[in-house]
Amino acid sequence: PRVDARATYSYTISEGPRYTVRNILMEGNEIFTNEDLLGGSELNPGDKFNARFLNKDVERMREKYGNLGRLFAKVEPTPKFIPGEKGIVDIVYMIDEDRPYTIRNIDVHIAAPGGVPHTREPVVLNPLLVAPGDLANPQLIAKSKSRLRRSEEHTSELQSHSFISYAVFCL
Repeated sequence: PRVDARATYSYTISEGPRYTVRNILMEGNEIFTNEDLLGGSELNPGDKFNARFLNKDVERMREKYGNLGRLFAKVEPTPKFIPGEKGIVDIVYMIDEDRPYTIRNIDVHIAAPGGVPHTREPVVLNPLLVAPGDLANPQLIAKSKSRLRRSEEHTSELQSHSFISYAVFCL
C-alpha cells in the first residue's frame, strides 16, 4: 500500500549580527613581516567579515611559506570577539613557520606486465618541476603530480602497459 503523505516545514533562521573586522593581528611570524603577509589581503580592517576572503588570505600566506620549502607551516586564523562591542571582531593569525625542507630523492617505481617495463625512469622524471636538492615547494610538487598524470594520459605506452608510482622524500 502506498501512503500519500505531504508535510510542509517552516524554518526560522536567525543569522545574528554581521561582524565588521576591527583589527588583523599576527602572532608567531618571524620570517615575513606583517606587511609582507597582509599585503594584497582580500579581508582588511573595516570590512564586513567574509569567510571566503579569509580562506583566500590564509592560502596566500601558506603559499609564501611553501615557496621557502616550509611544507608544514601553519596559518590558523582565530576570531577574537570584543566584549561589549556588538558586531566587532579582531582576526588573529596564529602562525607556526616550521622549518625549510629540501627534496632528498625521488623514487620511481614502474610496474609492467611480465615484469619488464618499456618505460624508463627519465620519462617519468622529465615532467617534474622538482629535483633532489630543491626546496620542497608544495605548489611545485602538486604541479609536478598533475603534469605526470597528464603525461600518463597522453602516452599510450604508459597508459596501456605500465603502472607508475613515485614518492618524493624530503629532509
